[in-house]
Parts: sequence; C-alpha cells; structure tokens
Amino acid sequence: MRLKGYILLSALVVFGLIVASQAQAHNPRLVYGEDATLEKAIIINNPDISQAFYARLKGWSEYYQFTISTPQEFYFQTLVPAVKDIQKNISADLISASTGETIANLKAEEATWPAYYEEFAGDNYFKGPEKKLNLEPGSYLIKIYNPSNEGKYVLVVGQKELFTPKEIVRTLKVMPTLKTYFDESPFRAYFNYVGLFLAGLIFIFFVLVLLIRLAITRLRRK
Repeated sequence: MRLKGYILLSALVVFGLIVASQAQAHNPRLVYGEDATLEKAIIINNPDISQAFYARLKGWSEYYQFTISTPQEFYFQTLVPAVKDIQKNISADLISASTGETIANLKAEEATWPAYYEEFAGDNYFKGPEKKLNLEPGSYLIKIYNPSNEGKYVLVVGQKELFTPKEIVRTLKVMPTLKTYFDESPFRAYFNYVGLFLAGLIFIFFVLVLLIRLAITRLRRK
C-alpha cells in the first residue's frame, strides 16, 4: 500500500473512532466541588449540546443557569451513580430566572430509576426522570434537590452530540477523577471505550510518524 493509502486508512480509522465516541457519551463536567447556590449558580454554556454535570448535594438545593437567545428545544434529565447506599430521589425544577415561575419538573417519585450501563466510559447509573420542551429566549434556572439535600447526582442537558477534539482531550484528562466519583480506582479510567479510543489514536500517531519518516528517507535517496 502506498503512502497516500496508509494516510487515508489512518484518517478513516480516526474518523470512525470519533463518530463512535460521539454516539455514546455526554461531555463530562465535574462540578461536585462547587457550591452551586442560587447566588453562585453553575453556568451551562450551549445547553443544546449534550453535557453531564457530575455533582453532589451538600445540605442545600443546587442551581444551574443558562441563557438562550433564540427559541429552541431543551432536554434535561437526572441520574445517580450506581454506588453503595445511593438514594434514587433526585428531583429538578426548571425555573424562569426573570419571573421565578416554575416551567417544568422532574419529580423523583415519578421515575422507576432503571439501571443503565454507559459503555463509553464503562460506568453504571440509575436513570431518573427526563423531559423535553420548547423554550423561548431568556434566562433559566435548574434547581436540584431531594428531601435531605444530600447525595451524588448527575444532571444531563442537551441532546446534540458534539465531541470536538478539545472535548476529547478534556474527557481523557478527567476520566481518572471521574472514576473516583463512582467510588472506583482511577487506574480503571481507561478500561473501556475511552481506552480503546486513546490506544487507537496512539497507534495511528506512531504509524503516521513511521510513514512520514519513510517518505523523507525515500526523498533523500532520489
């Protein structure tokens, strides 16, 4: 196979890995170290993009805020990690930041909380309530709470899959820390599709380096 053929094959493999990653993951946001009070709400940028906020209630309701400039469909869902003694009781309210009106609710008691295995990172969850609705331009708050305001939870927003190279790098960096959120060893961070993806990129990188060196050697001999 000629040099161009190798490069084309490598590019196709990279493209395939990227597409596979997009189909199986939310962009992770580790925010469990933030207070997320009403006065210091966590800002959600691009709420139409699929994102998962890994958080923990610390004795009070937590708040997220986002703003949209055009009418758009909005999706949100609550989950909890499948860890020891987890309570499947996380609720969420979508609130208009300007009027204080509650627009939609995700009530914990209305969900069956089925088990869910996320293949991309190899993590286990219980899926809570979810909702999709059309929103007008404006600023909105999401209030997260349960009866004790204690415990881990995951807030998912957006359904548009957009796993850019920047997000891929960010995900690779946070995976070990994310494993500790699931009470697992950080050394298990890449025993999943993330690890396969990373191994594929490393392999392709070395193949391309080898091919470039071979091409340079051939040019020097001419």
